[in-house]
Amino acid sequence: MPKEIKAIQCPKCGSTQKEELRQGYFRCQDCDTEYFLDDDDININHNISYSSAIKPATTAPQKIIMIIVALVIFIVLAGILLPLPFNSKRVESNLIQIPVLVDSNAYRWGDREVIAFENRAGALIIAIMGYREYEFDENNQKTGNYIAFYDAITGKELSKQRLMKLPQERLNNAAFRRFENGDIYAIGNKSLLYKIDQINTRLSDVPADFFSRHKELAAGIAQLEFIGSEWGDGLKLVTNDGKRRIFFPITDKVFTEKSSYTAEKALAIKEPGAKTRTYFLFSELSDDFPDEPIKLMMYTQKDNKGGPNTRPFFQKKDYTFFYGKKVISDFRQGADYVISYKDLTPGRSYYSPEILYYDNHYVLIMFKATAGASSNTIIQCLSVPDGKIMFSMPVDRKRSIAHTAYHYKNGFVLETYEAMYITDMKGKIIKEFKIIN
Repeated sequence: MPKEIKAIQCPKCGSTQKEELRQGYFRCQDCDTEYFLDDDDININHNISYSSAIKPATTAPQKIIMIIVALVIFIVLAGILLPLPFNSKRVESNLIQIPVLVDSNAYRWGDREVIAFENRAGALIIAIMGYREYEFDENNQKTGNYIAFYDAITGKELSKQRLMKLPQERLNNAAFRRFENGDIYAIGNKSLLYKIDQINTRLSDVPADFFSRHKELAAGIAQLEFIGSEWGDGLKLVTNDGKRRIFFPITDKVFTEKSSYTAEKALAIKEPGAKTRTYFLFSELSDDFPDEPIKLMMYTQKDNKGGPNTRPFFQKKDYTFFYGKKVISDFRQGADYVISYKDLTPGRSYYSPEILYYDNHYVLIMFKATAGASSNTIIQCLSVPDGKIMFSMPVDRKRSIAHTAYHYKNGFVLETYEAMYITDMKGKIIKEFKIIN
């Protein structure tokens, strides 16, 4: 019988592609099945050899399974998603439309200044002057420059005034100052001077001839600002014709810088029976005596009567003259102005101290507990003239207390950027007046 059969097919996959291993023995080139021919009855016997490689024929069942799974997932998702538009319409039809209430009077303060005072009726008032931005005010019908007066205890806004005379569109530089005689002035953008009417609790323009009655100021005021409080209750002016002057409203006198200095020097002249005033200052660290502690000094000097003023500088110094004389002094300069002085709290040391307020009865100070930069801050009220501690209160690390405090009949008002804190005379905070920034 013949040895070769034409068009022999693989008994497993049916392929005719084969490789002859030896006479009568073959391997399928598609599925690696080995088979041979039986000489007697021409039977095809085969051996299955499983290759490690995945052949296309073996993946067919997996593909079928994946297709079935994907089809099932699609049907499930379609059943969930397709009804949603119809359901949402039914839900929307059942919803009750609730109107959103918008507070058209909501606002915030930008570039503002704050002061606390008691009006003539004895009520504690907080005044805020600055740029008031209203929400939902697209056409800026209400947004603008304002001063507002509040009852400090209840927080109620008592009145507000829009400042229409400022030459600038935005008030970004406001300033308040309470003078020694009790008058409170306000300056807007270094351009306009106002005065607070403490009877009617409102802001008023100063009289038309407030400056012009003085010949040196008749050209008008181009710019003005408050001078440092230690130099007196005055205004630094630049006139429209370029003159630079200092004006003291209490005395109603105008000075040049030179004549102001001359008036300051006159305070050194000791006159029998002259009126005096009491002041407080912290001494400065000494280079000559580095272990000398900072002291709270109480001193008197001749009353400046509302005119130019000056101050001493307390710092322990070693003055050794060329001819051998040695003098130890408590002053770096300004000793000639001082009539009397003393250490109000002998034996105490202070770190980074500041004076927040003082009068003839109390002095309010702020200082660090230790010399460490991260040390706690303490505010303390001392009685005058004995220096007795009336109260001490720690300051929250998150609060940055301003350098000025205000006194009213029942306590003090402390200022931060976010709020005004009203205390009683025991140092307890009885009210937090929040400023909307």
